[in-house]
Amino acid sequence: MRILFVAPLNSIHSKRWIDFMSGQTCTEVHAATISDMTFEPTAAEIHVLPLPPRKESRLSYLARTYAPFRRRVRELVRHIRPDVIHVHWLDLAHSEFSGWHQIPLVVTPWGSDILIHPRKSWSAWYGVRKLLRNATAVTCDAPHLKQKLRAYGVSNEDIHIIHFGTDVDTWHMKNRDAGLAEELGFEKDCSLILSLRSLYPVYDVATLLKAGPRIIDEYGKARFVIGSDGDERKSLEELAAKLGLEDKVRFTGRLSDRDMRRFAASAKVYVSTSTSDAGLSASTAEAMASGTPVVITDFGDNRTWVEEGRSGRLFPIGDAEALAREVCMLLTNQERATEIGRRGRAIIVERNNYAKEMKKAWHLCSRLAEADTTETPQGNCANGTR
Repeated sequence: MRILFVAPLNSIHSKRWIDFMSGQTCTEVHAATISDMTFEPTAAEIHVLPLPPRKESRLSYLARTYAPFRRRVRELVRHIRPDVIHVHWLDLAHSEFSGWHQIPLVVTPWGSDILIHPRKSWSAWYGVRKLLRNATAVTCDAPHLKQKLRAYGVSNEDIHIIHFGTDVDTWHMKNRDAGLAEELGFEKDCSLILSLRSLYPVYDVATLLKAGPRIIDEYGKARFVIGSDGDERKSLEELAAKLGLEDKVRFTGRLSDRDMRRFAASAKVYVSTSTSDAGLSASTAEAMASGTPVVITDFGDNRTWVEEGRSGRLFPIGDAEALAREVCMLLTNQERATEIGRRGRAIIVERNNYAKEMKKAWHLCSRLAEADTTETPQGNCANGTR
């Protein structure tokens, strides 16, 4: 089977899906992208389809770039002859692949590409709708996304729940580093409160900083680690200074994979202040797999993963006071926090295992490719494909 992914390779999500598929017997994987390769897949063949810089309105830009981009895509598909095209993150493709009726098309929205971005313009909504309606199958990782997809006109039988998954052998309490606080310039016996959400408005990291003074008042050894980067970094650093938290917060920028595992396992509490996610966010699942108790916003499907008070804590979006209360409860009751962390890991191991979820995705693509061809049967791996 030959799969062509169309996916942004500045995201670890894309890399994980592509790497898994590349490791399956008789599967040849190609990846087309227009983004910087922050996370380059290890075994796939990469095809970069760069777009010219945008200097005008969105509509003018699309009009100028649509035809040449579509032409390059057609050339690539003719050259690769994929059995399945798999589009991730709909903003990358919109309707560019909606005309490939002769090739099975799998579409995997991530969340904001169908929940938020299409509301910004009619052209965005139309492009997403057209792509989804022409998909052979659509995968998503949350029931509320399934409802949204039906509203776009996708039939129920074409929607498959496949979680992005967590590598539960890699994300583990064994990664705890007792020296991390000192490495960050904090006191050795302090308690680290960690956020790994990107620094963009949708993730609302400001709410964590606003909760900071109250947390410090109640639990003086609390320290904050913002382990990511983004457009809001400067304004968030300014907010931390305004709140008197300069010496109690560290902005580390984007972390390496190894450091993300260390930080997630070493924190006393993990916090997600996001205002929108598809299913359970990857960083929250990774913190849970690391045995760290989580405090996350109460929206979407988060309650299906975090059983209030048993496998994590929930708080209303943007409510810094409520967030502070939940964090302090965990910091002041270590025995309960440890038990919440243990239960959280058990849930991820059982319901969000990366290997199990990716096998579902591979079997879906394999079934679609087999149904679409009358060529050599799937079991014959001539030339590394069918």
